[in-house]
Amino acid sequence: MRREVVVLAGGYGSRLRTIVSDVPKPMAIVGGRPFVEYILDRFVDQKVSKFILSVGYKADVIERHFGANYRGVDICYVAESSPLGTGGAVRKAFSYCSEDYVYVVNGDTYLDVDCASMERLVMRYGGPVLAVISVENAARYGVVVLDENGRIKAFKEKISGNEQGVINAGCYLLSRETVLNDFQMSVFSLENDVLPNMIATYPCYASMVDGRFIDIGIPEDYVRSQHILLSDVSSSK
Repeated sequence: MRREVVVLAGGYGSRLRTIVSDVPKPMAIVGGRPFVEYILDRFVDQKVSKFILSVGYKADVIERHFGANYRGVDICYVAESSPLGTGGAVRKAFSYCSEDYVYVVNGDTYLDVDCASMERLVMRYGGPVLAVISVENAARYGVVVLDENGRIKAFKEKISGNEQGVINAGCYLLSRETVLNDFQMSVFSLENDVLPNMIATYPCYASMVDGRFIDIGIPEDYVRSQHILLSDVSSSK
């Protein structure tokens, strides 16, 4: 399987405006580099063949920085002239892909994703695969309900208290044909429209990630990400 990766990098990042106001959220500087570079690095190291960057807000900042390729991997830019929602952005980006299954990742979330593990689940069950991770406080994210075999049964958007739980980690391996054929709306949500429909229609399995999960969606986590990634850099020297 050739690996194509759609990176959702078109959001406004309104919750980070107080500390990151001049660039798109994925371009926020973490450890001296744009955050999205860490995401791309993870996939380059796993021999991805193509990046499709879904861009919108201040798209020129991203395009000027990366150009036509990153570390030898071709980059294609798909621009939203108006907000399409995460689902609409994925659908538009998938029209520029050629593989049967395509990775989708959020441009503000780094994950130690294991492509081989996700692909084994696709080959075994023939359905979409979501990367999930166990966190100490799942209240902000909602939880993913799994059966004993790892099949996704439901998404619970809100839970009470600061409980540990398994959450959607923001990385997906989705059927290009399914997304293009089953979702004809122009503006819709990947999380609220696509995923619930998929788990009700297809065998959809979770790939458990054991590693780093860094979300810079809110100021507190953005600040925390600096310490995590700077610590990683220091320890690797």
